[in-house]
Amino acid sequence: MSNNVRDEDSVAYPSLSYLEHIKRTRLVSALMDGTEAMKAAGQEFLPKEPEESQEAYNNRLQRTYLLNAYRRTILYLGGQVFARPMILQDDVPQEIKDLAENIDNCGNNIDVFCKKVFQSGIVEGTSCILVDYPPAPGGLTKEQEKKMGLRPYWVHVPVSSILGGQVEVTGGKSIFTQIRIKESVEKPKGKYGTQNVTRIRVINLGTYQVYEDVSNGKEKEWKLIESGKTTFTDEIPLAVFRPGEYLSPLTARPPLEDLAALNLAHYQSNSDQSNILHHARVPILFGKMLSDDPPEDRGRSPETDSQ
Repeated sequence: MSNNVRDEDSVAYPSLSYLEHIKRTRLVSALMDGTEAMKAAGQEFLPKEPEESQEAYNNRLQRTYLLNAYRRTILYLGGQVFARPMILQDDVPQEIKDLAENIDNCGNNIDVFCKKVFQSGIVEGTSCILVDYPPAPGGLTKEQEKKMGLRPYWVHVPVSSILGGQVEVTGGKSIFTQIRIKESVEKPKGKYGTQNVTRIRVINLGTYQVYEDVSNGKEKEWKLIESGKTTFTDEIPLAVFRPGEYLSPLTARPPLEDLAALNLAHYQSNSDQSNILHHARVPILFGKMLSDDPPEDRGRSPETDSQ
């Protein structure tokens, strides 16, 4: 895609709900990434005091550490919900049970996969699962596809990766007719090196396209590198897990954002406390008999000298 297109025509153009979601989840995302992410955010989460020099602020920032109660809570909730493995009842086909042992085609069973989706949903308010299928030559039988290892699998799609989506209401049911997913892919560079490139996958009813960022540090330019057909023509198989308060078809309010705010308050208070202790622990200089006068002249008054 060339550079002279309007922003609204660019495949990377973010929806308003996406922009609002990224802004809303800045704090919870930084807390999940820990102390280094909070420090990297700088004054966004640790304001600079009036009259505080930049050097003093930088020193205070480096002495500040996060007691991450928020992340510990998220991990604890995930551990409690999935403390026991899921049990698929007898009415579930054996084929589905077999798929559940490697639900994402990457070696993770359904318990491990769903725990990750659950924790992501608690952090961001929503999290998504896309049912995908690898590209296959046309005209294959089901048995041939099985021998080739072709099978449906689940893909965890964090809502922070979905730039936008189109929804239609059909028969009283809301269905997705288009989604745009931002991806990061590692590619070889040189003989031994690697580099991360950004891609955007556009999924429509019946078709898909993959665009890659080829801007090389200049204006954003997206090149179509792959396209093809999909097997779903009625709706995109995207399931939305929404533990938070509904805001849009893809976004919700993070359910533990108040806890995140309290953790931020503790982070800032800890910075103040550490800074106070740092200065309070500096020894007070004390001097005795610091006069430049010779010892024999000490204690003599000017009147005595004149006599």
